[in-house]
Amino acid sequence: MGFVTAVATEKIEKKDIALFAICWLSYFFAYFGRMNYSACMAAIIAAEGFSKGMVGLVGTGLFITYGSGQIFSGFLGDYVAPRKMIVTGLVGSSISNLLMCLAPSLNFMIVAWCINGFMQSLLWSPIVRLFAQYFTTQVRGTLGVYINSTVPVGTLATYGFTALILEVTGNWKLVFFGSFIVVMITAVGWWIATGALLPRLTRVDTEVSAETAGKAVVVQKAPLGELVLSSGMVFMCLVLMMQGMLKEGITAWMPSLMGEKFEVGTTLAIVSTALIPMFNIIGISIAAAARKQIGDEVRCSFFLFVAGTVALVILYATSFIGLLPMFVFFSIATTIMMAVNTVYVGVVPGYFAKKGRSSSVSGILNAFVNLGIATSMFATGAFSEAFGWDMTMIFWCVCGGIGVFSSLIGYQMWKRYKVNLDA
Repeated sequence: MGFVTAVATEKIEKKDIALFAICWLSYFFAYFGRMNYSACMAAIIAAEGFSKGMVGLVGTGLFITYGSGQIFSGFLGDYVAPRKMIVTGLVGSSISNLLMCLAPSLNFMIVAWCINGFMQSLLWSPIVRLFAQYFTTQVRGTLGVYINSTVPVGTLATYGFTALILEVTGNWKLVFFGSFIVVMITAVGWWIATGALLPRLTRVDTEVSAETAGKAVVVQKAPLGELVLSSGMVFMCLVLMMQGMLKEGITAWMPSLMGEKFEVGTTLAIVSTALIPMFNIIGISIAAAARKQIGDEVRCSFFLFVAGTVALVILYATSFIGLLPMFVFFSIATTIMMAVNTVYVGVVPGYFAKKGRSSSVSGILNAFVNLGIATSMFATGAFSEAFGWDMTMIFWCVCGGIGVFSSLIGYQMWKRYKVNLDA
């Protein structure tokens, strides 16, 4: 309870808000260069005649390189300046979108989108490290939750952006050209804004403290393998893999599901799917409230996953009735999965700042989120073609059960490890 009180009474200064705003906006606009493919998959299938499995393979390629790149960028982020990593990722992602616009074949698209996945992986871990460098523990705990609002808001904006371009031009390639422009402008804005702000900030990870008798704190990096095994992170990773499958991966296929099951037009399906992130924004508030009431992020995930799995079961049971009940319960399920992601990815890595591993842990956790997304992008398309959407929804319920079990076991290990971590 003392930690919660400290968060509530901690003063967040203007410089904290400024850094948070720059990071938030940069990650928000980066979504235009990542989720745009998911938003226009149905349009690509309709225009080019590709199979769902092959179109899903392009998205899978992105999330494989994005997920594996998260591990690389997590390690790199513990040593390389975050400002340089982020501008590199934004510029690279922008160019990858331009290549998608010019792609002459599906194979070229796969290569271009795999490159984009790696470039996008250079963004999140450096942001986590910036928070660890410049925010106190209390401020980091608060703002670390709300940085995750970029996920639903960025997804919503990207789907709206995509639907608008498709409606006006009918050309899916222009979606990627528009994203090229947006992300490149973001890269320039990031470089200018951080160049002006960062020299005026004070790093808290090397501040002089009373406990060290006037000497700067030097953080020794803990052995990563030992940390992963003892903290329960193996089960946390499995939880986040299921979370990725049950949110981002499924959201990507919603326009196709709605079009096939209820004969909804492509543009209307994209716009309807774009409404779901509006509800997902509530997931940020759910995460903050659950964290306040329960007091432990990993324990929160267990209760949240139970609720999300129940919503998926009801989703399947009501999908035979009509489009509206399915839309409502899918929104509830993905909103709860958004909350799971928030308490894990937004907050848990900060606990490892004392071990000098906040960026590495962030990279590992994010890698498994995206492994789940990558698996779902391809498997959902192939599974639905082979067995139909009803069996696919049953598969989602099974994934929810795996998440419940993993979060329970993970918490049992985490609560023992956290005692030593806080000592």
